[in-house]
Amino acid sequence: MNYKSETISLPRLRTRAVSAGQGEPASIYVPGGLQGTCAHVCESGLGDTLASLGLFVSFDRRFAPDSQGPLSLQSPETNAFDLLHVMDAFAMKRPNIAGGSYGASIALTFAYWCPKRVGKLILIH
Repeated sequence: MNYKSETISLPRLRTRAVSAGQGEPASIYVPGGLQGTCAHVCESGLGDTLASLGLFVSFDRRFAPDSQGPLSLQSPETNAFDLLHVMDAFAMKRPNIAGGSYGASIALTFAYWCPKRVGKLILIH
């Protein structure tokens, strides 16, 4: 799968996002781990599967090596706010949201705050 990689600007953060596919159902993957990079979802084949169904997006979270922003508390709430802005950058109204490990905590926090912006919620680990 050929992923489009781009730098996106969010409030107080510049980060990398990858996308592939088009149309509905749209899906976004929130990476886990301390640094939360989107690379592993592309390498694992999960991104390919989701992109074959519709628009697929993933992004590097705060503190990922290529992210640029002020140091701040690493919390599910801060990252859920970033998730909202990534969704808006890609005009995703109500995507399916998947999260792995710490990314699952972020996805769950987002679903609690913005239930009308969530299609399906997939929590991994």
